[in-house]
Amino acid sequence: MRSIFGRASIPFGALLLVSLSASTAHADASAVIERNGAPWIRLGGVYAGAKTDSAETRARATVLAHAKVAGSALVASGVDRFGDGETIVRFAQAHRGLPVIGRGASVRLSAAGQPIATVLDLESDLPSRVDAVVTPAGAASVTSGRSVLGARARDAHLVVWPTLDRGARLAYAVLPEVPAGIPMRPRVIVDAETSEILEARDMTTFAKANMFTFNPTKTPNASLQELAMSTSGPTLSNAFIEATNCIDNKTVKPVDMFGFNLNVHICDLLQTAAPNDDGDFVYTPSDVAGSKEARSDVFSEVSIYFHAAKAYAFFRALSGEPEAQVVVDKPLKLVANLQVPAGMTSGDMSKAGNPDIPLETFQNAFFSPAGGGLGQLFQQLYGFDSGALWFGQGPKRDYAYDGDVVYHEFGHAVVEATLKLGQWHVDARGAIDSPGAMNEGLSDYFSSAITGDPDVGEYAAVDMGAAAGSVIRTLANKDACPTAITGAVHYDSTLFSGGLWQARQTLPERDRAKFDAALYKAMRAHTGNGDLGFDDLTKLFLSTLKTDLPAGATALEKAMTERGVLPSCERILSFDKAKIASPDKRIGFVAPGKQLVNVKGTAPGIIQVRAALPPNTAAVKVSFTARSGGGGGQNPFGGNAKPFAPVVLAKLGAPITWDPKSTAGHDADAKAAADSASGSTSATIAIPEGATADAIYVQIASTGDDSGAYDDVSLTFSAREPTDEEAPPPEGAVTTTTTETGCSASPSQASAAVVPAVFAALAALAARRRRRSTAR
Repeated sequence: MRSIFGRASIPFGALLLVSLSASTAHADASAVIERNGAPWIRLGGVYAGAKTDSAETRARATVLAHAKVAGSALVASGVDRFGDGETIVRFAQAHRGLPVIGRGASVRLSAAGQPIATVLDLESDLPSRVDAVVTPAGAASVTSGRSVLGARARDAHLVVWPTLDRGARLAYAVLPEVPAGIPMRPRVIVDAETSEILEARDMTTFAKANMFTFNPTKTPNASLQELAMSTSGPTLSNAFIEATNCIDNKTVKPVDMFGFNLNVHICDLLQTAAPNDDGDFVYTPSDVAGSKEARSDVFSEVSIYFHAAKAYAFFRALSGEPEAQVVVDKPLKLVANLQVPAGMTSGDMSKAGNPDIPLETFQNAFFSPAGGGLGQLFQQLYGFDSGALWFGQGPKRDYAYDGDVVYHEFGHAVVEATLKLGQWHVDARGAIDSPGAMNEGLSDYFSSAITGDPDVGEYAAVDMGAAAGSVIRTLANKDACPTAITGAVHYDSTLFSGGLWQARQTLPERDRAKFDAALYKAMRAHTGNGDLGFDDLTKLFLSTLKTDLPAGATALEKAMTERGVLPSCERILSFDKAKIASPDKRIGFVAPGKQLVNVKGTAPGIIQVRAALPPNTAAVKVSFTARSGGGGGQNPFGGNAKPFAPVVLAKLGAPITWDPKSTAGHDADAKAAADSASGSTSATIAIPEGATADAIYVQIASTGDDSGAYDDVSLTFSAREPTDEEAPPPEGAVTTTTTETGCSASPSQASAAVVPAVFAALAALAARRRRRSTAR
């Protein structure tokens, strides 16, 4: 789960259309932006097909001119038109009638119908068969073993699921049914051939809310203000948004949880706000947390509509289309005063079905996407309920009162409709929570763009234990990679949101809305692959800014370079006697589990530690504190997943490089399991005799399914004991110099750690080269 306080989707398309010949379009010589060594965004080009006014026809021909796919593999998933006459056409990828999750293409067309930018993100390594070995019931059974919500065969749906290391797999997306108002949206991906769980996530996205101009702290005087979107009747609703209140009428609903049919006490979602004789919604704030009045506070319902309407109007203005639909759901449901069954938050479900025990206030706010985040095609195929923004109350604050929080949560809904960001990404240096962090960062950024203020959530921050005048996060920061990286999405978001805000603030006031509009246009052009690094999304933004606002491109490139995002976020910290400590001791460094980073063997770590290697080192002991369940997404469903199991990887002379498609997944020279004793965890890496490298790089990874966390990393170096031949000669003795041919470590040293043969071979080769160089 992701909340504005702390915790986090992959969507898409429609019906198959008739394919066009790739000969109907061709590309001029144009700039190409690469990603992972392959063409990703092509700038420019010329449409040379038959004369047509159809943007989709032109876009399809443009994609087929560059991509080796059949026309039937392109599913038209959306068309966005902008006030400047430009159009973005998006296609989702399908394979034999099944959605290929997160893959597709898009074309940005000029007002004249010529391609400006073509984004290609198509999967080529597809399964040869689409007849599943595992049945839907079998996939549901596997899911039920991992989820507190029981799954049925009807909850399992065949998809094609791209992986980092095994190509695209035929799989089931299992989405257990969740009663309205229960703050969970589990999604489990089960391999349709092996029954292996490829991913297990809760798709819920969290945040907060208000209806003073922005919030009671920033703008303390409530006043009668026009709604940014008019209502279509006597309730707070129209075709695009609908506000409701969570009222405890002692309703009990049967639900399948923990594999059992249980009766659960839930609230009823009712529209309680009504206009007065003048047609205005006028209610007095009642933000006395926990009081009976606050639990059904109508002002909250008005506030959540007011601020969501303002956010909707903001994104419409960026697109230049006053009637644009900017989120997936129509209408998007807005729920104030969320309450949950008694005992649910503490894990005591024995109380959950008793309607005479009052519901408990839910101390957060969140966005929950429809269909587990798998997108529009899923909704069309399987008819899932719509997504919603849900706002609860904390000990001191009603989150619907804080407009910053409403804008933030609405931002998640916009990201879901465009970038469809996931949670983790694997690059050359290991795992990074950049997709989840950028989801949070963009939600903060657009919230601040609406208010004109870099501080987010002054009002709601009090429930975090912050003193008056504090904020949840601020975009006015100097955070950078790698020093502001922990693996927790909220913490790691600020280097990205701060870079965007820094670039925006360097522009003249008249250009800032243009900057926002260019970012939003780039988001609408994205193809749906939520597996992005900080640098990837920055490059996507730059591709649009270079044509729409060149000064903005220059400012953003400068800001992201200064913050270590460009050319890439190199997460290497240097050890020099002092322990390597997380910038947030409450979090540590998150170690994601295998099911979160979608790999089979070893889950990469988030940082690497570089240390100078003293001459004649025999072994390096890597020590750290460790705990299970990190902030990066401990599996929320319970079950029998393997817990965090730390291992230490090491490489001499150069950083460890990850390549999920390689046999081992990385090029580390050594790997040692960590042991825990006396409150500390450690592993020892033996250094082969003759090693000439002047530095060692280590990374704490994991072979567990679930996440963990570690901190306070230190390295201790053990010198090699001299042999009898190397002992200092007696005083006055005559010494001679001989050429060494190498020797093995003593048995006691060899038992300290097991070093792969390749490590010793590389060291020996380096030693021979050094001797040849010396001989010359």
